[in-house]
Amino acid sequence: MHGFTQDTHLFLARAAVLIMPSRIEGQPLVRLEAAAQGVPNVVFSMPYLEPTGEESGCIQVGKEDVDGMAEAVVRLLTDRDYWLRMSDNAVRAVIPFSEENILAEWERLFRAILANRVEEEFRPRKAVDEKFLEETMQEVRIALRQRRLNDKSFFYRYLHPDGRIVSTLLPKGTRRRRAAAYVGHWLQQKAWEFREYRTKQRAGK
Repeated sequence: MHGFTQDTHLFLARAAVLIMPSRIEGQPLVRLEAAAQGVPNVVFSMPYLEPTGEESGCIQVGKEDVDGMAEAVVRLLTDRDYWLRMSDNAVRAVIPFSEENILAEWERLFRAILANRVEEEFRPRKAVDEKFLEETMQEVRIALRQRRLNDKSFFYRYLHPDGRIVSTLLPKGTRRRRAAAYVGHWLQQKAWEFREYRTKQRAGK
């Protein structure tokens, strides 16, 4: 663990594979930075990301398919010809993200806005799959729930505004504070599950 650094090039220059075990992503800059250095990506299935696919130097495996991810990494590390091909594909895939192309896209967007042609000129290249969109939104909900459950300020937010009561009754570093935190997180989890259950019940009606 090297801590914060402003120069990722030194690390990417020595890397062979970028492994991204995220459940969801927007457009992670690290993927493009790695690809620009010729480092192939291995990610869990997120087909809405661009560029993806082996033609772009990116291997996608099933969601949470750890064995599949390991196999993809092993192949990249043991098959030199395959790695070189994927590395070349990765570099070519980021050409659309060059400064020149990005500025040209902004100019095209502004012209489309002025001509009232945004919907026509910037229509998605492929239709959005309804089932896939639902699954993606579920992933977002899970991620947000997990973030809330990991929030260590639980007691400060729910039991007392300034936390003095909590600190008095449950001093930091004590077993009872850790036990209370566990119970609090468990209650949050059950409350979230119950709310999801009620929501599905109402939708079924």
